[in-house]
Amino acid sequence: MNTLTHARLKTLICYNPETGNFWWPDKARKCTSITSSGYVRVVIEGKEYLAHRLAWFWVKGVWPAVDIDHEDRDKTNNRFKNLREATESENGQNRLLPMSNNSTGYLGVVPVKGKFQARIQVNGMTINLGSFNEPEVAHHVYSCYKKSIHPFAPK
Repeated sequence: MNTLTHARLKTLICYNPETGNFWWPDKARKCTSITSSGYVRVVIEGKEYLAHRLAWFWVKGVWPAVDIDHEDRDKTNNRFKNLREATESENGQNRLLPMSNNSTGYLGVVPVKGKFQARIQVNGMTINLGSFNEPEVAHHVYSCYKKSIHPFAPK
């Protein structure tokens, strides 16, 4: 639970929605660092906040109800126009690269009986989009289908 109020936040640090930068007003220097997972963080009164969530709170005056997605997939781009509320599932729709345990190297593609199957998750259900001889073809089918049904899919 966040106890930091919107009014208190605005007295402690500054944020520019156009640049995505945070800074200490009395010191005129950035107040951010990068986490081990590559996100920007701000420490306020001994508590760590992810900058994208803090940016949302700064502009909207309320903490985000769900996750915050970086539309351009750049974890350090905290310009307000690049941020959008997203469920965990919606945030995953913005993925370009496969998970590290994907043996094909292609998002949405799994090896099945000597072929490459294109699969996609929709509302928690796995949909088989077909089996193909080449992983690139399976990935192309997956990518086209993804753009047609997932609102958060990369354009």
